Amino acid sequence: MILLSGGKTDIRVSHNFNMAPGATVHAEGMAMVRELINGEEVVKPSEGEADEVFAGFTYGEVFTPNVLSYVGQVTVSGGKALLPEGVIASQLLLKDGATELAVGDPATTAGKYSIAANLVTFHADQEGKVIDVVCRRNITTEELLSGGYPVQLTTASATDQIGVVGIIERGTVYTDMFDAAVDWTSASEVRLAAGGLFTDQTGAANAITGMQVVHVPTAEQPFLGLRLL
Repeated sequence: MILLSGGKTDIRVSHNFNMAPGATVHAEGMAMVRELINGEEVVKPSEGEADEVFAGFTYGEVFTPNVLSYVGQVTVSGGKALLPEGVIASQLLLKDGATELAVGDPATTAGKYSIAANLVTFHADQEGKVIDVVCRRNITTEELLSGGYPVQLTTASATDQIGVVGIIERGTVYTDMFDAAVDWTSASEVRLAAGGLFTDQTGAANAITGMQVVHVPTAEQPFLGLRLL
């Protein structure tokens, strides 16, 4: 999704582009890349490959979200804490103050945690601590209906059949299509990742020239603000 309220997303240049055959767009704010097929420029979601060239952010369609970003806190009690339901373990950042925790064996190693469904087990050092949480999570139909999220007017399959998608090429975009396992407070570059996500993972290919982080996801606004002018 893109955060449009409060004047956060500011679109300066946008155009419609033909989609690559077989490409699927399922959300606004996805990272799209350019490709020439039969001599014609088309776009598709990024996959984090070395030769990808950033085209812009998807926009202009109303999709029903099935994954949302989340920023919050949990308190460790009895060595454990519950995260929001549907958390995607590979899209999770846990921090004890300035210390980033990592997956491992919390029974034997400081700074490690383990996760089963949405239950996290921590090392004894984290007992009683307030842990910062950033993640992406699958949402339920009940949450969708009660949360005021967009009703799906244009489906991904319909967009694919039309073969055209709107692309924001310049401006400031607040998107929830970001790698939640990245500590964006110390991000130095914005790079392309698989699934149309933005990342700053060490070693990831394709830093996007001229792109700046203007907002780190917060509990009030769990979106990543990116500016490309």
